[in-house]
Amino acid sequence: MEAVVAVHTGYALEKEIKSGKLGDILFVEATLGVSIASVDRLRKKELGGSTLLDIGVYVLQFAQFVFKEEPIKVVSSGELNEDGVDVAVSMILEYSGGRRAVLTANSRLELDNRAVVYGTRGRVTIKDPFYAPLELINSEGKTERFSVYKSNLPYNFTYSAALVYEAIEVTRCINSGLLECPRVTHNDSLILAKLEDTIRQQLGVHYDVDDLEYP
Repeated sequence: MEAVVAVHTGYALEKEIKSGKLGDILFVEATLGVSIASVDRLRKKELGGSTLLDIGVYVLQFAQFVFKEEPIKVVSSGELNEDGVDVAVSMILEYSGGRRAVLTANSRLELDNRAVVYGTRGRVTIKDPFYAPLELINSEGKTERFSVYKSNLPYNFTYSAALVYEAIEVTRCINSGLLECPRVTHNDSLILAKLEDTIRQQLGVHYDVDDLEYP
């Protein structure tokens, strides 16, 4: 299970979707932009650098969390740096039944970092940061506010305290003798990895490890 906290903080969104208040969910949009393109782990190919792999995974998993199936078509475009590593990527994911997700990840710009889920009867807006939400505007237009776990210890990344909810879920799964988390199955992880590989190929991002042959 990836350390992507959105799945474990999305209970309010999940409740809205399951209630039927949104009607049929047909469209999702999510953006994540943080000015960190100069950080080595993002910009250097030898380190596996990639905006898609570093922060793009958050918008991808959000779409997968909502639609819960593998897309039937993926179209993407982006910008590469001098090392051949993506610094910006925009993606359109098409799902069955004409459903779509439009996603953006950018390591050069500070974007609004929100997500919106649109249905035939209404929409839900998750404010910045959508991956560890503090506020959600529900289908009735009312703002719901959430608290985040607080600690006296310093964190390397903004809002990473919310990972405590994933840790709680991992503990629950282990204590229950489960081999995978029902919220993030092994198949979910494989779909996400395949999506990233497909998008990398479309962008033209190639690593030496891509040439390795496996038995």
